[in-house]
Amino acid sequence: MKVIIYTANIGDYDNEFSVENSDYLFYRISLNKYSNPRLLAREIKIKPHEFLPNHDYSIWIDSNLQMINPNFDFNYDIVTWKHSERDCIYDEGLACVRLKKDNPETIFKVLQRYREEDYPNNNGLLNSSFMIRRNSAKVRNFCEEWWNELKNNSIRDQLSFNYIASKHNLNILYKSAYEGFRKLPHKHHK
Repeated sequence: MKVIIYTANIGDYDNEFSVENSDYLFYRISLNKYSNPRLLAREIKIKPHEFLPNHDYSIWIDSNLQMINPNFDFNYDIVTWKHSERDCIYDEGLACVRLKKDNPETIFKVLQRYREEDYPNNNGLLNSSFMIRRNSAKVRNFCEEWWNELKNNSIRDQLSFNYIASKHNLNILYKSAYEGFRKLPHKHHK
């Protein structure tokens, strides 16, 4: 089984993340100049099948995390963390507006569309700092649809993940956030 751990540090936003004492390959994607660094970082996170060599599983780890004693589970299509404060994309949207994470009009427009399509309240919310994904056609299709939703709407990946996942028959495990990791401060602030 070929497993690749990867991260991205676009625009020198974080300190250089490294993996020590791991049985898996590690890829760090670092670019200093790009017209939209936030969008590029999301694309790399969401589409490992386009940025990594052939693999069976990819493990995305945000560059502001330090691995302490992680437990990697490869029995699912996707393993990620559940959000530690909220379990609803609508509540997350309001938090993103309050914290100025994206254009409020963009956020309200996409959440209105989700409501019109009867996407339910309190249907889960991920913390996308960590994701294990099986490199299968089913997961790649999900990732492509998730990427299209994000790039054409709100850049906040938490808002669209569960909405898009609800349209796919994926076996997803949500673990407690930061279990086996330490969160570090960002080197630079947005």
